[in-house]
Amino acid sequence: MISNGEIDDGSDESSKSLSNLCDRFGGIKALGMESERIPDSALTASSAFEMLHVGPQNARLNKDKSGGAWCPSKQLGAETSGSEWIQVDLGSLHVVTGIATQGRYGKGLGQEFTEWFNVLYSRQQQQSTSNLTRWIKWKSLNRRSNLEGNIDPNTVHRNHLSSPIVAVRYIRLVPLSNHTRTVCLRFELFGCPYSGRLI
Repeated sequence: MISNGEIDDGSDESSKSLSNLCDRFGGIKALGMESERIPDSALTASSAFEMLHVGPQNARLNKDKSGGAWCPSKQLGAETSGSEWIQVDLGSLHVVTGIATQGRYGKGLGQEFTEWFNVLYSRQQQQSTSNLTRWIKWKSLNRRSNLEGNIDPNTVHRNHLSSPIVAVRYIRLVPLSNHTRTVCLRFELFGCPYSGRLI
């Protein structure tokens, strides 16, 4: 099952031109989480409840390997919401136009999912010693930053970004919760490679 979340904030012409940007680069495609074109080595996370079974390498949409998703080491709640993240290195600059998410199915035993999340992005490589990466929080045209996640462990929910992220290499998904819960996540990014000038 797939449910769609349209983050649609009007017919702003600049948004339309950005949305059509991928037409110049071969159209919008899945960027490689489900297909594993994005390697495990490109996936990192703030923590994992257990690295082998629910580490970031298991956060692939429609895959049910090992524990079935990425799950951070601690529960989220009102005071810890936004403190955990999963990151993907796309390897080169891309346009990101959409994100699809699932929870943890775990061969039918999983019950954990992420109801809401933020997206952070960066063009530059993380400086491991000083952590100087400049992360920008994605916001829609009307300045909303919270994206709708899932309502169960296995239904795919897709968010179309009416304000696409342009010329980006690193993406972080940051789960949110205002009540105490275990969150788990699988995802795919949609968009295209970017070979234009930096804007």
